[in-house]
Amino acid sequence: MAKTPKPKAQAELAESGYIRAKALAQFCSVSRTTLWRWARTGRLPKPVKLSENVTAWRTSELKECGLM
Repeated sequence: MAKTPKPKAQAELAESGYIRAKALAQFCSVSRTTLWRWARTGRLPKPVKLSENVTAWRTSELKECGLM
C-alpha cells in the first residue's frame, strides 16, 4: 500500500536548513508576492541570499516567528 502525502496544513518544516520561496508559498498557501511583502513588513524574517540566483528562508527563523 502506497503512502499518501500529508496535506499541506499538516506538513511541518525541517528543524534546520532552508526553504525557498516557491515551497514556502505552497506551505503557507499564499503567493510568492505575499511572502516578499510579509518579509518587507516584518511578518516573516528576512530571507538569506545563498548565491546570485538563490534566496531562501532559514527554517529555524520561521519556527521562531511562529510559522510552525
